Amino acid sequence: MLGAYPALAASKLAWLFAGIAILALAVLVVGMLLRHAMLLLWALVLLGGSYALWLGLGTHALDQRMPIVGAGLLLTAELAFDALEPEVGRPEANVLLMAAVPLSGGVVVTALGAVAAVLALALITRLAAERR
Repeated sequence: MLGAYPALAASKLAWLFAGIAILALAVLVVGMLLRHAMLLLWALVLLGGSYALWLGLGTHALDQRMPIVGAGLLLTAELAFDALEPEVGRPEANVLLMAAVPLSGGVVVTALGAVAAVLALALITRLAAERR
């Protein structure tokens, strides 16, 4: 769907965006089959480049779906590169040791962290509201 969006939304050169999307999908599939990270990177470059080209050629306004496209690119990258990991699910001893370290601070530190998270969210919301 990520590659199809520019092709479906384009008023001109839709064939170009469709071709780039098909090429990106083919490169992604070959990269997954060969387990080659550089091919996955090029597939992501093609997908992002297609969207950037569509923005440059097709519109002079900001696309409101830009965060969704960015999240889709990030999700695609995360899932593709995570699939290349050789031993997914096998815990490492160092990680387990770090997870077992007791943290001092208790309820006070947890409460301060929660307050900081709420304040950060409020700040982001306020900044977003001012942008409108």
